[in-house]
Amino acid sequence: MSHIDKMTFKEFIEKNNLNNNVLSNQNSLNNSMKESISNKISEEDLIKILENENCPEWVINHSIAVYKKAVELSRTYISKSKFQNNNLRNKLNNNESNNSNNNSNNSDTLGMNFNEDIKSIDMDLIRIGAILHDIGRSKSNNIDHGIIGGKIAIKYGFDDKIVKIIERHIGSGIYKEEAKSLNLPEKDYIPISLEEKIVSLADNLHNGSDEVDIQFTINKWKKRVKNPKSAINNLKKQYNEIVL
Repeated sequence: MSHIDKMTFKEFIEKNNLNNNVLSNQNSLNNSMKESISNKISEEDLIKILENENCPEWVINHSIAVYKKAVELSRTYISKSKFQNNNLRNKLNNNESNNSNNNSNNSDTLGMNFNEDIKSIDMDLIRIGAILHDIGRSKSNNIDHGIIGGKIAIKYGFDDKIVKIIERHIGSGIYKEEAKSLNLPEKDYIPISLEEKIVSLADNLHNGSDEVDIQFTINKWKKRVKNPKSAINNLKKQYNEIVL
């Protein structure tokens, strides 16, 4: 890791209070993940795992860049959700004051949305999943590196939630029918959880270690992917959900 500025990375971690898990909902974790989180596996330890698997330096640099972007996207999503909830609160208050005759109906309709909890983001999953998402590239740079990476994560005892982040980050996700044609194990590899979507999107907003915009990725897929329509649509949906 001769070209990785460890101090800069460490300062980034401390600056963002990531070890405090400020956005995490611990109650949503299963017992095995709680146990692994309680071990406080550090970013440096995760990088050592990449090195232990002989990941190329460019993969390590890319993984750190993706992690930083995933943290940024997580904060963007939380801020956006709070803003939307505040708008609903104001709209509800305005309707209650201006339409007293229809107060009950308006409150029920708006309150149904307002009372939905803002989805929490587990920053431990983001940290581990983002740094390890390309660990399979230690064995393959083909589309199967996500599957290989999932198996490596299992070897190290990581939770199924981490395995799914690694398996499902390829492109913007792969449907079961596509997986079969690509000679992958026949199942869906579509990001479902918020953490899966964030890591996948952060990965797709990078070209190597360089951050790019969504249009760059769309143009790249149009040139390189045989039938990119499905992947592009999924990418736009993830971007809209998390960023816009």
